[in-house]
Amino acid sequence: GGASGPCQPTPQPGTTPTPTPGQANAYEQLGWTATAGIGAVGIPRVAFAPSAPTVGYICASSQGALELVKTTDGGASWKAASAPSLSGDCRLSVNPTDARDVAANDGNPFTSTILRSRDGGGAWQKQSVGELAFQNWGWAGSTLLVATQVTENPVHSETDLYRSVNGGAFTRIDVNGTLAGEQLGQLRLITGTGATVYLVDGLLQFDPDATQVSSKTYRSVDGGAHWQVVQFAGAGEQIYLIDAPPDGKTFLGLDANNTKQAEVSRDSGATWQKLPAPPTQNFSRLWVAPDGATFATVYPQSDQRVWMAKPGDTQWAAVATLPPYSALETVQWDAFGHPTALWANYATDDRGSAWFLLSHPLS
Repeated sequence: GGASGPCQPTPQPGTTPTPTPGQANAYEQLGWTATAGIGAVGIPRVAFAPSAPTVGYICASSQGALELVKTTDGGASWKAASAPSLSGDCRLSVNPTDARDVAANDGNPFTSTILRSRDGGGAWQKQSVGELAFQNWGWAGSTLLVATQVTENPVHSETDLYRSVNGGAFTRIDVNGTLAGEQLGQLRLITGTGATVYLVDGLLQFDPDATQVSSKTYRSVDGGAHWQVVQFAGAGEQIYLIDAPPDGKTFLGLDANNTKQAEVSRDSGATWQKLPAPPTQNFSRLWVAPDGATFATVYPQSDQRVWMAKPGDTQWAAVATLPPYSALETVQWDAFGHPTALWANYATDDRGSAWFLLSHPLS
């Protein structure tokens, strides 16, 4: 059967932004709550610690300066942490083996500045990650991998790959922009656990009519020293990896011959289970939690519902509705990998004049 519906929002302590009546209609009546202690800022980002899911960090820019706040109670309350000198569309990532190890980058398309704290946001150090533009990042255990890219002209583009082991200096592990003899392009997923690392390279473009996917998966079993190109097969067809939480076991993919067919693996890609057909025309984004619960937003864009399905379900269930001018940011889960809340960015108007970070509990 399908997944259960949303439960009632849980009141959060602390000072929350005071919405106008229009804003209240836009999100409070849909079961969303503005994050305590975060006012109207630039586009906020949130990341929770996989090893300690009650610990989380928010990165928000306010008047060109970075604001970092931290929770240790799962998001019920937030407290300001230190503010490193960083600006832009800041993003966060937390070491899946250490909740005190958090990295921030400015998301600027022309730089690859990364600041890292090993003490939960108290002290920060700037780490050098080459000279190209930040592209994507991910973890394999406590090893942080970062891809950078530059396009010098229409016929030449190079992607470089760096790793930092246990918080150490970044070292480059590609060979002139290649791995396993293959030229790297757009690395859109970096994941793994311990010495096993997966990289997904290629195109992912969700489209109302036909999703376009063209990807290649690289795997290393020795921490990135050597690589091979691998393929995953579900129900006899090739699977394109789309998302993976940092447990190294749970993968979400699309069928290469039917990109409306999503499948989930709980054993690092050895076996796959199909999810129901899309609830509407097509997917627009997909997320997966460690327990295999998958969340989706869909086309047409006028459909603001957030859908959830688990392997074995016969249909998707709408678990939340996003207010206008908002986008789902991340899915929060508990220590058992079960999803507990949705987090979304919400703009007060169609110009993005001010942004709030909203949460919505899941049953």
